[in-house]
Order: sequence, then C-alpha cells, then structure tokens
Amino acid sequence: MSSIFRPLLPGYTLPSVAAKGSLAVIRDRILQTMLLGLVAMALPIIYLATASVIRVGKWGLAALYIGLFLILFLITILRKLPYTLRSLIVIGMVYILAFSEFFDSSLPGELRFYLTIFCTLTASLLGYIPGLVSILIGFLTLLVTGLGVSNNLIVLHDMDLFLRSPNWLNGLFTYLLLAGGVTLSITALVNGLQSGLKEKEELAANLEKQRGVLEDTVQSRTADIQRRLMQVRTAAEISRAISRLNTPESLFMQVAELVRERFDLYYVGIFLTEPSGRYAVLRAGTGEAGQAMLNQNHRLAIGGNSMIGWAIANRQPRIALDVGEEAVRFNNPFLPNTRSEVALPILSRSDVLGAISFQSDRSRAFDQNDILVLQGIADSLAVAIENANLFSELSENLEEIRALNRNYIQKAWTEVITTTGELEFEYEGSAPTRQEQPAHTIQVPLVLRDQVIGQVTLETDRDQLTEEDAAYLNAVTTQTAVALENARLVQESEWRAFQERKLNEMTAAFHQASSLDAILKSAVEQLGQLPSVAEVSIQLVAPEALSNEVHRTDGKEKLA
Repeated sequence: MSSIFRPLLPGYTLPSVAAKGSLAVIRDRILQTMLLGLVAMALPIIYLATASVIRVGKWGLAALYIGLFLILFLITILRKLPYTLRSLIVIGMVYILAFSEFFDSSLPGELRFYLTIFCTLTASLLGYIPGLVSILIGFLTLLVTGLGVSNNLIVLHDMDLFLRSPNWLNGLFTYLLLAGGVTLSITALVNGLQSGLKEKEELAANLEKQRGVLEDTVQSRTADIQRRLMQVRTAAEISRAISRLNTPESLFMQVAELVRERFDLYYVGIFLTEPSGRYAVLRAGTGEAGQAMLNQNHRLAIGGNSMIGWAIANRQPRIALDVGEEAVRFNNPFLPNTRSEVALPILSRSDVLGAISFQSDRSRAFDQNDILVLQGIADSLAVAIENANLFSELSENLEEIRALNRNYIQKAWTEVITTTGELEFEYEGSAPTRQEQPAHTIQVPLVLRDQVIGQVTLETDRDQLTEEDAAYLNAVTTQTAVALENARLVQESEWRAFQERKLNEMTAAFHQASSLDAILKSAVEQLGQLPSVAEVSIQLVAPEALSNEVHRTDGKEKLA
C-alpha cells in the first residue's frame, strides 16, 4: 500500500524531474504540496458551495465546481504529467474560478483577488517572465471587464452592485500595485533560491570532481605503493635465493631470470669484469637473445660508449628512459625492442666486480625508486659473488689440507709398517657355523681422514650384512682407526720426548767437556745409547779434503 501512495508524497522525486536540477525538484515539490493541500481543503468547501448553489438553482455553477475539483484531483495523482502542464492547469483553474465568481457575485473586488492569486501562482510556479505576462493578462482582463460592464457590453447578475462599488479604474491600479509587488517579490525570492542552488550544484560538482581526482590519486598512490611493496618483497626473495647459491654459474642465471620475471622486464644481463680490467664479459643473459650473446662471448669495453661500460668506469648507475634520448647508448641488434634501460654497477667495498643491465620494452619504465630497489639486488649479488669466491677458495684450501693430511698419514703409517713390520691380527669366534652354507668374505677398510690405513676382513655365512650390523661395523672400524692413530701419536710423542731428553743430556755433556777429544767421545757415547744404533763413528776431515773420496776406515775414532 505504501508503494502506491509513495509517488504522491512531496518528498518523492521523479527521475525525469531530478535530471533537470535542484530548482525543478523544489518547484515540483511545492506544486505537489500545494495540490495535496488544495485537494484536502477543497473537498469540504466544494461540498458546501455545491449544496448552496444547488439550493438556489445554479446547476451550472455546481457543475463547474465539481469539474474543477475533479481536474484538481486528477493532476494531483497523475504526477507523471509534465510539470509545466500541471502548473498551467492549476493557474487556468484559478483564472476560470475568478470569472465564475465575478459573474455570480458581480463584485469587482473578488475578480481582482483571484487575478492577484493567478499572478502569484504563475510567478511562483513558472518564473519571472510568465509572472510578468500574467500581470499583463490580469490588467487586460480587468480593463476589458470594466469597460464592458460600463458600456453595457457585459451583463452582470447584479449591475447595481458593480456600479455601487468603488471606481473600477482605482481598483485596476490597486491590482497593478499589489500583483506587481507580490509577483516581483516572489520572483526575487525564486531567483535568489535559483542562484543559491546553482552555486550549491557548482560547489557539489567541484567537490565531486575533486573527490574523483582524490580517488584517482589515492588509487594511483595505492597501486604505486603495492608495486613498491611487491618490488621490495621480490628483492628480499631474490636476496634469500642469492644467499643459498654458492656456484657462480648457477647463481648469475637464476638471479637474472628471477629479476626479469618478477619485475616484468624485457631483458636482464649480468656482466663481470675481466682480470685485466679492460672488458666486461657477459656471464648471464635471459631469453634467446641472452643465450645468443653468451654463445658469442659477448663483452663490452669498460669506459666505452655502452651503458655497462660507463656504469663500471664511473661506479654509478646510469638510466636511459627512452632509447632515442640516450645518444651514447650501445645499440644491441639482439635486443631491438628495448625502450628503457638501467645499468647498475656491482660494487664490493672498493672494487667493481661488474654491472647489471635491466631493460624494458616500455618507454620511461624506471624511476629513482626502481633504481634503489634494483641497486639493492646488485649489492646482494656482489655479496653473493664474494661469498662464492670465498667458498671456492676455502674449498681449494680445504682440499689442499686434506691432501697434505693424507700424505702425512700415509707417510707416518708407512714408517710404522717399515719399523714394526706387517701388523695383522686374527680372531676366530667360538660360535658354530652351518657347514652346509659356504663362508663369505666381507672386507671393510680402516679409513683415517680419507686415507686407508688397513682393512678388516670378516668371514660370515651371509653374502651381505644387515643395516644394523653394517652400521655397527662402520662405527667399530672408525673407532679402531682413531684408536690406532692415537696410539701412533702417543708412541711418536714418546719417541720425540726421548730424543729431546737425549739431546738435553748430550748438550749437558758437551758443556762439561773441556777438549775436542772429550767432546767427540761424549757425542759417540750419547749416540751409541740410541736403541737402533749398533755402531757410531765420528771423523773430522780437513776442508780441502772434502773434494776427495773419503774412506770409512781412515782417520776415525771408533767405539765398539
């Protein structure tokens, strides 16, 4: 039910009226409010007036009242009718009512009253110009009516009443004064309202425009912030990936591919400087163009006309936002679609390791913020290159240490075997074996610091050991190798301590000797006490005789 009566309410605005502006909406609401009020008030008035005129036999006037009420009711509910048409119907009804009341009562004052309302409604509903036209119409109506009645051209119901009324010419000028004042006042109010509404609409339009600009700015800044955040996250991810790579060959290519993919670039190339410092050699390049240049051993002169050469020579980033604007840029036939390029040096402390070329097929694709993010990636790559070089150097040093350690262990245990002879021990368990199954031999080496110093040979009725037995055997052999090495080191330490003690005793004996014979005798005695020495002899030879062959038995002192 509410949906039926809702369009009749003054607050409801038709879309066709709203499209015409705020003033049209206000006028439509004023008209609808006035019509609803007239319908509500006219119903009892029409009932009383109709009953009154019917009692005196004025059926035509009663029909006019009823007809005007029905027309008023219809234009009230038919709100979809054009506003101008509805306003003209209301104004026309007032004009008709003015004549009907005048001819019924013969009073010129009523005519002037209705014509004043006629002018007021016209100015309120239709504006300034229609209001002036209505004043003119009212003036002509009063003038024609007055002249017609005075010259008996218009016959009234009560001519004497009209003639006894004040002079109609005075009433005409009174009408002009009253209608003109009211019409002009209402017109001024309406014009002021219209100006205020126009300013309000312009202000609202400006605010809406500014809001749109602000929203566009916010969206642009939001998109830029999201882009920067994505770049920072990508840079962090690339840095983590770089930190996990130790092989330079795989490091460069993976970094180039990651940067090209995440930053939506056309090409990424990584150059490293030669040891001579004259050229920058391409070590990684994305796409088919990069592979083609790698196959041709592509390189650029440091300090030349290329972006890479300039960046390395000057240790500074270089950006070309448009190929046509960068006159000294190296024109690469493998990359014809490049429209923007950034060359960033790979700096490591005071050294320049190389440079990275970031290229895009969009004009002006880079700004200073992009350079900061990409420079961070270049710095991370520099650290990774240093780490890879250090890792390679440490690996080489470690391998050298392992080789020296293997040689030392091999030499030490060779001396042990030479001194003590072959060391071999056997053990036969007491557990019975199944005679029907052949014995299987399993050999496990004794490994000490990557060097085999022996082996353990097992005879078992199974062709291979279980995982638990193999693990146990490996643990035993490892501990055995370590124990043997510890025993050898203890024995070597004891021997060195014995040598040191003998050396100290020999030195003390030398200090006590007072002649050459005593010194030689003391040396022979001390050396003869060594466990592996059976005979000791010392001979002194003149310097000029060193070039001749010396026989063992000549000029020697012997201690048996």
